[in-house]
Amino acid sequence: MMDSKRTEGPWTRSKENAYSILTPQGGLIAKTSYHWVDPVSARLNAEFIVKACNNFEQLVASVQNLLDDLDALHTVDDLTLSVGRSRSWFSVLRANSLLDEIRAS
Repeated sequence: MMDSKRTEGPWTRSKENAYSILTPQGGLIAKTSYHWVDPVSARLNAEFIVKACNNFEQLVASVQNLLDDLDALHTVDDLTLSVGRSRSWFSVLRANSLLDEIRAS
């Protein structure tokens, strides 16, 4: 059985068809629809998808670096000494949980 994986990037928006999202080699990945939104919104949706996909790994790595830095600075006991620190600890736990979900998908 063949292992499937997503198409490697960076992806681009087609210059000929503003709604098409392309591989680095020019192959079609997807098209945004302009039947349900106006053509300008469809073009902006394609640009957004390309930008989000091309920056995904860097965003995940940045969040992981931030969490690693926070972990090095604080322990659970340090972060639960005050309400503000408790909220910070909750944010760290939520960020870790989101990263786990992202990596699992």
